[in-house]
Amino acid sequence: VRGKRYPEVKNKKELISSIRKTFSFLKQTTQGLHDFGTAVGMASGVEPSGDLPIKNWLQGRWEKGAKKTTGETLVKRFLERHYGCFGCPIRCGKIVKLRIGDEERLMHGPEYESNAALGALCLNDNLEKISLANELCNRYGLDTISTGSVIAFVMEAFEKGIISNLDTEGLELKWGNTGAMIELIHKIAKREGIGDILADGTKKASEKIGKNSIEFAVHVKGLELPMHDPRAFVSMALTYATGNRGACHNESLAYTFEEGPPVEGVPYNHSLSPHDSQGKPELIVRLQNYMASLNALGLCKFLFCGKIGPPRIAEWTNLVTGWSLTDEELLKIGERLFNLKRMYNYKLGITRKDDFLPPRLLTWDRKEGGAKGNLPHLGKMLNEYYQLRGWSEEGVPIKEKLKELGLEKVK
Repeated sequence: VRGKRYPEVKNKKELISSIRKTFSFLKQTTQGLHDFGTAVGMASGVEPSGDLPIKNWLQGRWEKGAKKTTGETLVKRFLERHYGCFGCPIRCGKIVKLRIGDEERLMHGPEYESNAALGALCLNDNLEKISLANELCNRYGLDTISTGSVIAFVMEAFEKGIISNLDTEGLELKWGNTGAMIELIHKIAKREGIGDILADGTKKASEKIGKNSIEFAVHVKGLELPMHDPRAFVSMALTYATGNRGACHNESLAYTFEEGPPVEGVPYNHSLSPHDSQGKPELIVRLQNYMASLNALGLCKFLFCGKIGPPRIAEWTNLVTGWSLTDEELLKIGERLFNLKRMYNYKLGITRKDDFLPPRLLTWDRKEGGAKGNLPHLGKMLNEYYQLRGWSEEGVPIKEKLKELGLEKVK
């Protein structure tokens, strides 16, 4: 959409003043994100906690690999310059310089999700190859999480003998084989050979390959999981299971909230263990509503990292529009959006049966790492979550809830 006119801002001076004060604090609290990008702390925090998915969600530790691929290593070895979205005080993006053959090339450095999906998930500790794989995905228009996930899936199928060199046209899809990974990305993008099967994602690939491969096909509602393990943060189990688009960390960012300082307008007992289901349903409902309101406003969710909650967002919205929204009214708008999406999904046949996690994450308790032995109690959390949402036992918004939200015409 193009145009020459600017939207009217009712209280521009007050808005700029409030934003400047907030941005000053935001820069302080997100210095690590600026310095090293979203993969900051992969070796010092993410991997030891058990949050980093390793070897298609099988393995509990990957200490040496995490040190080789963390954001700090990326910056030290390859950084050309920092970059950010327009007007952003954080500037978490990284432009890196890599030598490809005889040529030096500038490209976007991998974000945490891309780094982990194309790295740890496939046991690939070669940061140059992770960066190249990330660049290829960007050039081809492939989602890096889904690409890394489907590669990890097919590597496990290869390891188990479910597929062979005959199926892969000679590609040795062994864990950490970076050459095979790069070639496979080309095949997926061009739908060539086995790439044609993998191009539609893990769910459909497992259905086509068969032979019990569904047991290690890691997805929710057909969408591959982000790189945060729900056995380390059980709040993410509920987030993934109930996400309207499938498994999506951005539907709550609960792991960031639990690790970070308290956020205004989001009450929670931070002394609770991330391994414990206590308090998680209430937290996820509120965070999902908040994230939905941020989506509607087009705001970056890294505001979260600066402890910026619903009261401040409501204030900014009012300064722009002249409205008088309270923070609870803002969250109610988010709740309406979340329930509207749920009703669309219900029309497409989505119910409780689809609010699931893949078997591996409910039954495979890892023997090492920060989340050793922990499994999320999803069924218990779902029951409480549905009650808080005003949904039936099958996960459908009840008539009274739809009327409360002004959605009574949506049936």
